[in-house]
Amino acid sequence: MKANKYQEAVAAMPLYDDPILGLMGEVGEVVEHVKKDRRPGDRRKPLTKEKLIDEGGDVLWYLTRLFSEHDVTLSEVMEHNIEKLTARHSK
Repeated sequence: MKANKYQEAVAAMPLYDDPILGLMGEVGEVVEHVKKDRRPGDRRKPLTKEKLIDEGGDVLWYLTRLFSEHDVTLSEVMEHNIEKLTARHSK
């Protein structure tokens, strides 16, 4: 799916929580799964690709809503980030 289509689809969905609060909650869920993945021995619960996609999608959804509230597109963020990092790492 292209970034702009994703952003349009997210914008069409209902919003029940403040995007920044929802984002923090979802990031916390990702952190919780990573924490359990890093436990030693038989207490470890491996982080699966499916779980990372599931929880990462929730993070992306709220982040996209936050960007949209400020008239920022995912494409703008992506392009700017690559330009910034390219400049930083080419020194």
